[in-house]
Amino acid sequence: MKIVALGNKLDPFLRSLGVEAYFANERDIKTIMEEGDVGLIIVDELSCGVDVIEKIRAFDKSIKVLLLSKEHRLDTALKAMRYGVTDYLTYDNKDAIKKYLEEIVPIEQKEFPGLGELIGASQIMRELFKKILECAETDSTVFIQGESGTGKELVARTIHKYSKRNTHQFVAINCSAIPQTLLESELFGYVKGAFSGALKDKEGLFRTAHGGTILLDEVLDMPTELQVKLLRALQEKEIRPVGSTKTYKIDVRVMAATNRNLERALLTGKLREDFFYRLYVIPITVPPLRERKEDIPLLAEYFIHQLNQRKYDRKKIGIKDEAMEILMRYNYPGNVRELQNIIERAFALGKGDYIEVNDLPKEIIEKAGYTPMPKEREKFVFEKKAPLKEKEEIPLTPREEKILKAAQKLKKFQLHHIKELLPDISEKTIRNTLRSLTQKSILQHTGSTKNSTYILIYPKYMPKISESIPENLNYRQRKMVVFLRENRVGKMEDFRKLFPDTTPRTLLNDLIKLCEMGFLERHGEKKGTYYILKRELPE
Repeated sequence: MKIVALGNKLDPFLRSLGVEAYFANERDIKTIMEEGDVGLIIVDELSCGVDVIEKIRAFDKSIKVLLLSKEHRLDTALKAMRYGVTDYLTYDNKDAIKKYLEEIVPIEQKEFPGLGELIGASQIMRELFKKILECAETDSTVFIQGESGTGKELVARTIHKYSKRNTHQFVAINCSAIPQTLLESELFGYVKGAFSGALKDKEGLFRTAHGGTILLDEVLDMPTELQVKLLRALQEKEIRPVGSTKTYKIDVRVMAATNRNLERALLTGKLREDFFYRLYVIPITVPPLRERKEDIPLLAEYFIHQLNQRKYDRKKIGIKDEAMEILMRYNYPGNVRELQNIIERAFALGKGDYIEVNDLPKEIIEKAGYTPMPKEREKFVFEKKAPLKEKEEIPLTPREEKILKAAQKLKKFQLHHIKELLPDISEKTIRNTLRSLTQKSILQHTGSTKNSTYILIYPKYMPKISESIPENLNYRQRKMVVFLRENRVGKMEDFRKLFPDTTPRTLLNDLIKLCEMGFLERHGEKKGTYYILKRELPE
């Protein structure tokens, strides 16, 4: 169930309350009603007037309508009551507005690391947030580059939100979505009779955004003839509507965005050099999702939270580990938008409390190269596997390699030890990476799932000391070391099969001596005890 807001002033006001709303114009009322799932319509009296409520009631007589105004006036209240307004409040009464909204559509507040609507905790995103805040302090033109789906418009909105212009409107226009013949009139406006179909004056987006910010999205699709006119408007700070002889002064901060190659556009003439240099004052590059994969668990949690609050009657608790592993392996050509769509699809089609592997699209699973792993036992993980020689290469992600380097400094460790060594990585990301390394047979762990102790068992990452074999090492002890070199892990039952004529007590003494000499390490307790190589015998 969603909130719909009509009016220019509502955008920054509702955001300041932490309320998510779908912003629309009066002409969109019929479409909104037909889509359904609307819990409340908020009307800004200053922008839309009271008469718009009558239009809303023409489509739906039962929907709740909240009228917001700068001050409470009796004539406005009487007119609003006649049209069937549900409630009438003033902007300065924030507590009453917030309480009213929570009663209509319950709003659960949950903090996610990030800036504004940009979510992320990775180093590359923290650097982006820093640059956004620096841009917000200036009034210079910003040129935003990034692949499709990375969140270029969100970056622009966030700059606007933290700038001194945040009390005025943010306007975005997609230059590729509007026919070139109409783009000029959309930006500059037109006067009545300027062309066929111009039945009344229209102010245009630059005048609408006066005092605020305008984003020219996909600016490279703007025709060169219009680039010349826009360049003059940016330099002179004035515009002239189509068909008019009158000019209007404008005070607008301009931002531009593109996912295209700038050099190619300049070489082919699609982008004028003078226009480019006028826009390219402060460049910002938004990183693709594949370069900040450690943010994927956080983004997935954020999208699930949003879906729990707004879209569906059902709820989801989270994502199963196997499904998260697939999401971490996939490269996302569509970036954050693609991840959001994947989560929403799984949310809508999944039947359980968690998003599972079967809820994800098959093509995503195939491209991620996922193969199901055996389920781990909660208390103790010990699987007999084929010998794994050092020469065998296991593909690792950059994040796995970074955590392995930290793990090599420790004999055995828990999650919090890695967190202390790598404070820039979230706990959830470390946990998922350790689980992946365990499934790849590089780590072994004991204990409960929430309190696991990990050790390195892959020879490539285990310390080796080449020295002569001690003279007091007997035949059984040497054979135990050779067995562990081939099998990586051994339990008492394995050694009893290896030496059927030797008593368990003698075998235990041999194992104790090998541990004391630094060849083996003992892990686990009682029947769950197992041994791994700390160092090998020379070949």
